[in-house]
Amino acid sequence: MSSSAPASRAHWTVGAFAAFGAFVWATRLRNISGDDLSGSALVIRAGLAAYLLLLSAAVGVAWWTASRLARPVTRATVVATVLVWVPRAVAIGVDPEHGTAFKVVHAVLALVSLVLATLAWRAVNRWSPADHQHPVAAGA
Repeated sequence: MSSSAPASRAHWTVGAFAAFGAFVWATRLRNISGDDLSGSALVIRAGLAAYLLLLSAAVGVAWWTASRLARPVTRATVVATVLVWVPRAVAIGVDPEHGTAFKVVHAVLALVSLVLATLAWRAVNRWSPADHQHPVAAGA
């Protein structure tokens, strides 16, 4: 295993976290556009989804450019992911208005999001200043 392998793995772990987050929140924004929402409900739901989409994009950009901001941006996005998904997953799970399929889909989305968030957190905590090199440039 080369010396760049741990750094490369960290980059790809964070990249997967960013990509999945962007997918989830872009899909949520698309779904909101079809919901029968208005006023503050629309603003709050769309605002939260847009905020998390922007955070995911920021992680992706910081990861891709090997920015020194990658660590704090990733940590902030991990915290936001946990703060959104834990109560959201519980609320969806106990809400009798939602069917089983909806609950299962959202449980899987929450689980994957939280697992990737945990892996991203661990990856950025292992980075050293020497690791802030693009994975392609590092020979990964």
